[in-house]
Amino acid sequence: MQSAIRKILVFGTAAAALGLFASGNALAKIEKQPNSSRLGQMIVTAQKQEENIRKVPVSMQAFSGEALEKRGVFNVDEITRYVPNVYLQRDSYANNLVIRGVTPMSNTLSSPAGVYIDDVPLVFNYMFNWDLYDLKRVEVLRGPQGTIYGCNTESGLIKIVTKQPGNDLQGKVFTDLGLYDTSHGSVPSYKLGASVSGPMVEDTLYLGFAGQVENSDGFMKNIYNDDDEIGRVDRSNARATLRWTPSQKWDIALIGDVLSTDDGDGLYRFTKGPLETERNKVNYDYTKSKNKQTSNGQNLRIKYQGETLDLVSVTGRRNWECETAGDLDLSFMPYGFSEADYESSLINQEFRISSAAQDKDPWKWLLGLYLFQQDDDVVFSFSTFGSTKSELDSQGAALFGQTTYTFFERLHLTAGLRFEQMDQSGDQTVTDLSQTNNSWSKDIDNQEVLPRVAVSYDLTPQTMAYASAAKGYLSGGYRFWNNSSVEQFSYEPEYTWNYEMGLKTSLWQDRLALNLSVFYIDMQDKQVLEYSPDIGDSELRNAAEAHSQGFELEATAILPKGFEVFAGFGYTEAKIDNWLATEMDDMGRVYQYDYSDKDLPDVPKYTYNLGLQYRHAAGWTARVDFLGVGEFYNDATNLVQTDAYNIVNLRLGYVSEKYEVILWSKNLFDEDYFTKKYDWGGSIMGYEAAPRMVGLSLAWRF
Repeated sequence: MQSAIRKILVFGTAAAALGLFASGNALAKIEKQPNSSRLGQMIVTAQKQEENIRKVPVSMQAFSGEALEKRGVFNVDEITRYVPNVYLQRDSYANNLVIRGVTPMSNTLSSPAGVYIDDVPLVFNYMFNWDLYDLKRVEVLRGPQGTIYGCNTESGLIKIVTKQPGNDLQGKVFTDLGLYDTSHGSVPSYKLGASVSGPMVEDTLYLGFAGQVENSDGFMKNIYNDDDEIGRVDRSNARATLRWTPSQKWDIALIGDVLSTDDGDGLYRFTKGPLETERNKVNYDYTKSKNKQTSNGQNLRIKYQGETLDLVSVTGRRNWECETAGDLDLSFMPYGFSEADYESSLINQEFRISSAAQDKDPWKWLLGLYLFQQDDDVVFSFSTFGSTKSELDSQGAALFGQTTYTFFERLHLTAGLRFEQMDQSGDQTVTDLSQTNNSWSKDIDNQEVLPRVAVSYDLTPQTMAYASAAKGYLSGGYRFWNNSSVEQFSYEPEYTWNYEMGLKTSLWQDRLALNLSVFYIDMQDKQVLEYSPDIGDSELRNAAEAHSQGFELEATAILPKGFEVFAGFGYTEAKIDNWLATEMDDMGRVYQYDYSDKDLPDVPKYTYNLGLQYRHAAGWTARVDFLGVGEFYNDATNLVQTDAYNIVNLRLGYVSEKYEVILWSKNLFDEDYFTKKYDWGGSIMGYEAAPRMVGLSLAWRF
């Protein structure tokens, strides 16, 4: 702990030094050039009120929809590569979103990090790799956001804000045509999409549609049965928005979206051992495999902007289903076949009242009420064990508030508090191979108080320093796979306290923006899987303590003659502080294993991005991005490691007001890497990333 404090003090001293450096005359001034570009202000709603991102005392990044298109970013996985200390570790089914080293250490449905679409959460990590299209912006918040957003945001969240129709009739038709450069030849891929929006009644009623389809056989081949589609991509999305503004003060929007996927799941291959295969090839019995998802959501948002206060109501509903099946031994032998079906239904309601966004009063405040009802059904079967059927219901309510008062026009003090009540009920039936049923039920009631405090100070009109402390938590719940007793069925919440300091500054007549943040996160009651002698089986327990610490540094600069530079670097050290686990070896012997001082699994040591963009007045454009992820261990014993990797993306083309033609490449130099590895019965298995891909993007706007 003393070492951690010393590091935080060092980071804090560096932040203070940078603040003094930025606020003084140490930087050479750049003469103002006529018609030169400025970074400008981005208005975000990270704290559920409209604010300039440079004045929000939270470590965060935000991207406009246009900025994402310039990077060629089309899903949540791709956007995390541009945010330091944020890493989405994809799986064939689930998605492990790791922010600042807070990683799940067990197979649960919920995630320490959240993903929200128009203020409605995606409740399972299986949903997280959402397709991004026709967006206003995406905000990525680092550190616990429990005070404003509640449970399952103990490490941070990604907030997706869709585009709203208005008075301008506008639309877009686009296509992406690509080729994977695989070890067994070139494999085509295509994406086709369109959007249109405009007024039905000018100044009053507006309508918007957007959608896209994506298809490819994928870059993997199963040599077991010569299957070229084991890693296929087959996805379709659509969204409709009806917006009504009966007056200047009222803004009402009804949004509906649908999603359908039928992707392959054969991206794991053995990299070491008797089942090892060469790149882009696997060899296992996946003749009955499937990986299908369907989702539909509705969102009614009512907003009133008054002279002294604002009112917001958000009503959300989402139904989601997932069907998976595969050969879990991942070999050519016909053993270990499993199936899983997930169904989830969420209804949520949030009411907020706050001080008016345009009010110049030094006191800003927000009060909110959140209600939800969630019903989940999970059926899991395994050919050698039997099946389980779990019916899980959750309902809850929360009262939350946050207030900021400004002293002397430069000092801002913020305090927030959330009280959250969650009631859960679970029923499970386990059926063994002899068709014998065992059933149990359990109720869980939980109350949480989630505070946050922050202080920020405007060193200059362009430079703000801040410090904050906040609490977050990952909810308890139910273990949905095979259990042998009611004791295994449930587990309790885990908690984090985040302490951070940061600096946000704009220099050179708003041509350079710098953000620096340093943090220390204390994790308690970590949810971990270990052997229980009393049960004679594994159990999900709240048995570990851990911490993470590190920093993020981000910069954006507009240079002369049409150039822009983007850079970000994040470093995280995440360690287990205390976990003496009970284990059982292959011979059935029970022993104690001390995980203390081991690295937390699935936490990259560093992440970085460096981009250079050029735009000529005539419309010619070029962009290159260097993206990197440091090495990390994949298990708590620190025996299996995923190596660091670096990739380069390139885009060249022409963009005008109406037309766009872009030649592009992702993973230009064909880096051979994995995003995750496992020890699988003494062999090493890895989730293979895409090889080099080249393509052409065409778009027409009106």
